[in-house]
Amino acid sequence: MATDPTFLEQEILSDIEERRELMSRIKLLCPRYGFSLEDEALFLNYSIPIVYSIWEGFIQTSFQIYIRELNKLNLNINNICHPILIYHIESEFPQFKQYPEKDKLKKR
Repeated sequence: MATDPTFLEQEILSDIEERRELMSRIKLLCPRYGFSLEDEALFLNYSIPIVYSIWEGFIQTSFQIYIRELNKLNLNINNICHPILIYHIESEFPQFKQYPEKDKLKKR
C-alpha cells in the first residue's frame, strides 16, 4: 500500500522532474541541430560543467527545502542531532574549529 508523498517529497520530486527535462533537452541538442563534429566535440567538453551545475543546483535546492521543513518543526536545542548542532556552533564560532594539535598538548 503506497502512501501519498508529503509536501517535502512533492517539492523534491518536482525539482527532479525539472532537472530531468533540462537534461533531456541538453541531450537532444546535438541531434536536433546537426552539430558539426568540431561543434559536437566542443559541446561535449562544455557539457560536463553544465551537468555538474544541474546536479549541484539539485543538491542546493533539496537542502533548502529540507531545512525549511526542519525549521517548520520548531525544534528546541535538545531535539537537534549532535552533528548538526556541532556544525552550527563551529560555523558561528570559528575558534572552535582550531583544535589543538596532539603534539602541542601538555600532559599533566
